[in-house]
Amino acid sequence: MEAAVMVIATMVMAVTAWVEETTAEVTATMTAMVLTGGAMVIEKLQDGPVLFSGLLPLPIRRLLHRR
Repeated sequence: MEAAVMVIATMVMAVTAWVEETTAEVTATMTAMVLTGGAMVIEKLQDGPVLFSGLLPLPIRRLLHRR
């Protein structure tokens, strides 16, 4: 009986470790994606509002082009 409990406990610990590792990997990947996307937006903003304005809604584009 004790052996079965030890096997189950070991399996639970292994699954828990796997979930923690996978969660950390997913978090790191999502963070990298957000940072990369943010860097791309900043690059586009530095190019100027005309190039970037294709991604903006029409009212905002009109405001940018009034200058």
